[in-house]
Amino acid sequence: MSNATRPPLALWQVDLLSRLQTDIVTGLNSFEASTRRGNGHLEELNTVSPPIDCPQWVCCLLPCIKHIPSMKLFNRIRPEDADVLRDSEWICYDAASLVVGDIICVREGEVVPADCVILTVGDSLSTSGSSASSETSNEELVVDSSHITGERPRSIQSSNLVSDQGVDAAQLYYGSNVLHGSGLAVVNAVGNNTRLGSLIRESQWPKFANASTHSIPFDESPSSVNTDLTDDDDDSAKDSTIGSIALLPR
Repeated sequence: MSNATRPPLALWQVDLLSRLQTDIVTGLNSFEASTRRGNGHLEELNTVSPPIDCPQWVCCLLPCIKHIPSMKLFNRIRPEDADVLRDSEWICYDAASLVVGDIICVREGEVVPADCVILTVGDSLSTSGSSASSETSNEELVVDSSHITGERPRSIQSSNLVSDQGVDAAQLYYGSNVLHGSGLAVVNAVGNNTRLGSLIRESQWPKFANASTHSIPFDESPSSVNTDLTDDDDDSAKDSTIGSIALLPR
């Protein structure tokens, strides 16, 4: 999509952009983004606290923590960067620096970098350095949020966006996987204010915590918790490590 072209938007989308004080053509400027991050409009970076949130020194002493299924899944769905529209230019930016109101592009094969609402479907970026050109993609976006919400992958089409279905029909969540297509979206929650952040804070994530092992994503099961402990380790060492993990906050 050309920066000079304003796509047709539904009334609910216009209202959403107005409430978030942003523009689909220009995005936020650097000053606005910095102000939102620094004046209390946002209280944190776009990072979600892990399900086992312990000091770095504890993680060093107990490296097997990273092999716990919930931590392995969390690390797999954590986004690293994002295509964001700043100062009317598309740039590849650190996902942790996104703020509410940023206009971003989500594409097939990527992790959704923040809670966001799809505005248009079929807009894709081909980025080189700090510049970007646009190309046409299929007007369908398929996103898998099953490891966050438990719902089946769903399809968002252009026809859904111009209707009066509103934000709920176009809402995407931090950590979701884009299976097909691409689209432009506006960020409406970051960090621990995202759906994933709320679920972890309320000890309701991962969903497989209280489910049978066959439902665990990525074919992982709780038996992988002690993968750093070999059969040659003595029983007392194993019991000590497992006991220490059980005491960690979740």
